[in-house]
Amino acid sequence: MHLADPWYYKDLQMLAEKQDRVLYELIADKQDVLVDESGRRRLRERLYPAWQQTMSAKAHGLQAQLEGLDYSVRRQIHSHECGSGLCCNPTSEGD
Repeated sequence: MHLADPWYYKDLQMLAEKQDRVLYELIADKQDVLVDESGRRRLRERLYPAWQQTMSAKAHGLQAQLEGLDYSVRRQIHSHECGSGLCCNPTSEGD
């Protein structure tokens, strides 16, 4: 779980929106990731944090990463291979 000041995620999202492409790492269910016509992996739709993450963040005056950043926009590219039902860092699979 990643938490930060809300302004940090707002600034990061604004910076990402100015870029042609942004690579990101995110553990997600395979069903939430699609491969587009050019072979790039992207999220099918925006993901949101579990309520426990949101409550934990709010208790400290922070924001959960998935609440502050939208990884589903077209220029956001999921940078890891998928395997065993999850999309994650390939070096962590089978190690």
